[in-house]
Formats: sequence, structure tokens, C-alpha cells
Amino acid sequence: MRDTSIAEKIDSALRMAAWEGDTETVNALIAAGADVHAHTDAALWNAAIGGRADTMRALLDGGADKDIALIEAASNGLTELVGELLAKGADAQLCGGMALGMAAIGGHTETVKVMLAAGADFYSDSALFSAAGEGHTEIVRALLEAGAYGRPDARRQAEKNGHAETAKVLRNWRTPKLRPRKTA
Repeated sequence: MRDTSIAEKIDSALRMAAWEGDTETVNALIAAGADVHAHTDAALWNAAIGGRADTMRALLDGGADKDIALIEAASNGLTELVGELLAKGADAQLCGGMALGMAAIGGHTETVKVMLAAGADFYSDSALFSAAGEGHTEIVRALLEAGAYGRPDARRQAEKNGHAETAKVLRNWRTPKLRPRKTA
């Protein structure tokens, strides 16, 4: 059993090392018994906020949750890491597709595209609504091309926030019509 005060100091040092992107220290602290899940995976959040993908990988190797890492990586536009996490089975549908929504609202176009290509659920209109509200026109196009719905609300949100180009894309978008099957 660990002494609580020592454990807290080790866990605190892990969070700081993750914040600073000091991957070598992160590895040493994990080896010394730091809890990667302390304070709701705070070390993982700290690394993600700083865009420190290598530090996040070290935390994942130390047992951090890949689903939480996906949300954090997507919200910070760490596209390569998002692809790796999805390939390793991270759940893109977790929390109603929160990772896709976070990437959309953050304006991370390539991350959104990687997630859509991996089968992320675009059926919830929240990603489209969020991207439209922030004026992320290319993300709106990517979501529409994937089949997202909720254009009227998203268009109103874009207009309300002064994003005329995004609103125009939403207003003029035409969902491709399905061709009837030919019968013999």
C-alpha cells in the first residue's frame, strides 16, 4: 500500500510532467507507481491540451483509457493520434459521439475527416450544429458529404453568429438523390 502523501506527490508530478510534455519523466513516474487515472485522467488531459501526442502515448502505454484519450486528442486536433486510437479500437461513439463533436467545434478539419472515414457517427446533429455555429465551413461540408442532417438548425446558428459562407453552404446543399434500382 502506498503512503497517501507520497502517492499524491507522485501523481501531482505526473500531471505536471504531462503538462510540460516531459515524456521521459512521465515514463519514470509511471514506473514509480504514479496513477495515470488520478483526478479523472488529469495527466492525459494536460498532455492533450498542450498537443503533446508522444506524452499521451506514454500515458496510454501506462494504462490510460484509450476512449478518454480519443476525446482529448480529437478536441485538440491531434489527427495522427486519433487515427492510431481508432485503429486500436477506441470507441468513437462514446458519449454520443463527443470526440467528433469536439473536433468539429474546434475546427479540426482533418481530424473530423479521419473520424468520419473510420465510421464515426455523424447522425447526431450536434457536430454539424457546432461546426456551423463556429463558421467551420469545410467541416460542415465534410459532415454533409457524410450524410449529416440538421441543416435548418445549423444554418440558423451560422447566420446568427455571422458566418454567411457557412450559412450559404447549408442553404444550398442538396442531398444526393438515390437512384432507383433497375429491375430485370
